[in-house]
Amino acid sequence: MSERYEDVILEEARRAMDFQVAALDELRARTGILLAAAAVSGSFLGAATARASIGFGFLAGAAVVAFVLGVAFCIVVLWPPGEDAWIFVNSPKQLIEDWVNVEQDGQSMLLFLAECLEDNYDKNERRLLDLYRWFQAAAISVGAAVILGCIQLAASH
Repeated sequence: MSERYEDVILEEARRAMDFQVAALDELRARTGILLAAAAVSGSFLGAATARASIGFGFLAGAAVVAFVLGVAFCIVVLWPPGEDAWIFVNSPKQLIEDWVNVEQDGQSMLLFLAECLEDNYDKNERRLLDLYRWFQAAAISVGAAVILGCIQLAASH
């Protein structure tokens, strides 16, 4: 295999990792916006409910539970991961130990690195998909909190 193909393969592996980093950044940004929207809507609906002197009934209780769940799910998405949660690069020290200090017969470091990046991508992808599920749960919970709060206010008038 010529060096040219190996370069292309490694570049594709790096591009995949770049897209994954961008997807994670975008998910975190969306989650921050959802958390801010939850705070604003919760404050607005809570103040409107207090002004209207509405009793704390089933709808209000359900809205509070949905709000708390939505905030908790957002925190799960935004919480800093453990040390080994995300792997976007390979260790230069490890590459030096494996490739400079040891003779590699007939193997290509570029292909090895591309394979490592793909393995890291696969591990990251599973975690990223889990975070998307948490985000979806947060969006549904916040939406439910807003809808239930609005129904509570509308029913009181």
